[in-house]
Amino acid sequence: MVKRGKSVRKPPTARKAPTARTRASGDIDLKKQIRSLKRELHQRTDDLHESLQQQTATADVLKVISRSAFDLQKVLDTLAGSAALLCEADVAIVHRRFGEKFPGVASFGLPEKERRAVLNINHEPGRGSLGARVLLANAPVLIDDTESDPEYTFRSFQRGAGIRSMLGVPLIREGVVIGLLLVSRKRVQPFNKRHVELATTFADQAVIAIENARLFDEVQARTEDLRESLQQQTATADVLKVISRSAFDLQTVLQTLVESAARLCDADLANIWRPKGTAFQSRRELWYPRQRQGATREQKIPRKH
Repeated sequence: MVKRGKSVRKPPTARKAPTARTRASGDIDLKKQIRSLKRELHQRTDDLHESLQQQTATADVLKVISRSAFDLQKVLDTLAGSAALLCEADVAIVHRRFGEKFPGVASFGLPEKERRAVLNINHEPGRGSLGARVLLANAPVLIDDTESDPEYTFRSFQRGAGIRSMLGVPLIREGVVIGLLLVSRKRVQPFNKRHVELATTFADQAVIAIENARLFDEVQARTEDLRESLQQQTATADVLKVISRSAFDLQTVLQTLVESAARLCDADLANIWRPKGTAFQSRRELWYPRQRQGATREQKIPRKH
């Protein structure tokens, strides 16, 4: 009979001691996890380092743009150097559009001879060079190895600079290519997608810098036009004022005309010739510099009949 109200306790089951095989398997799994964690840690560290490099370089470029907004050459030189650094390249070249030509305007890592040669390079759409291919595709272009590329014919410059792997991206503003950014390595090591993205970022910054410089030049030109127009209006008003106040003082009127003409024409001398008998007579006024104003010399030219 089973007595009610009382539970019967079963004796505890003895745990099996881990065998040597089980322990070895656990050690292997743990080592694998540790190796995996180390790889992940290294990868994240590398990613953070690259991200920090990119942010630092971008900040440097933006700092240069803000401090040298109207010194385009300095901005483009900085861009070329930063692009080469982050893309792990040996050479970087920036080409800018002038009319229908694309001469080099900034470079990094080139020997002096090739650096000077860049200024005379003009890329046209085609397949013979990296710049030509970028213009043809209107998009980023990669060349794994120039020596093994049968369509690449831009040999003199490439071999002079020792270039092998290349990457090129266009500088685009409102759908129009206004320049090129070309980065190269002096070894066979093809660029990857990350490098393309980095180069594109620098190309965008170059577009901003070029556009800022263009707008500044336009404002300067308009300001100069307004200044000249204001000078002309002021000079005309001065002459009209003198004429109204000195209608019978011809010498004063002519002197004002001479000074105004010299000032607006940025000249040192201004002459007014008047007929006198059979010749034209001039009383030449030295208007500039001011301390010499009023120095005169009579001149005569025979009058033709």
